Formats: sequence, structure tokens, C-alpha cells
Amino acid sequence: MSDGLILLPGEDPFYFATGRVPQFPVLLFDPATDPYSPAELVQEARARNIRWLIVKRDLQINTDPTPQREATLKALLHDFTLNKRLQGYDIYRRL
Repeated sequence: MSDGLILLPGEDPFYFATGRVPQFPVLLFDPATDPYSPAELVQEARARNIRWLIVKRDLQINTDPTPQREATLKALLHDFTLNKRLQGYDIYRRL
């Protein structure tokens, strides 16, 4: 439970429900709070040894709040591979 992870678009309750401590400086990716370009996000993930990427497929809102979602996923997936598909989520692990 100590492995670092990134949640897209981000879910604060995940950390509380799983007892994890966030190891990435952004917990919610949206146009107002996301300070990273896709390339910077990959650099930060590598620097912080983030091992897991969790991507929520079934959003409760009409518009995906993740800035540059496709470019961000494309950049991150150079380092991550699909590990498991759960209901509504894709779970990736660092290669």
C-alpha cells in the first residue's frame, strides 16, 4: 500500500478509503488546478517513482475535467502497461 499512484481525473476519497498517503502533488486533475503539461506529468511521475496509474472510465459528470486527457494518457502509457480492468477503471502498472 505504499506504492505511489496517479488517479485520473483524480479522487480524494480513494486515499481515505484505502489508507494511502498521496505521493504525487496533484490529487485532482482539472483545468483550474492542473499545473503540468503531459511531458511534465511524466517527468514528475518518474521522479516520484509512481508505480500505478488508475484511470476512471465512467465519469459522473458530462465533461471529462482532465486537461489534455488524450495527450496525457499517451505520454504516461510509454511507462505504464495495463494490469487490470475493473468496473469503471483501468489499472496500469509501471513497466
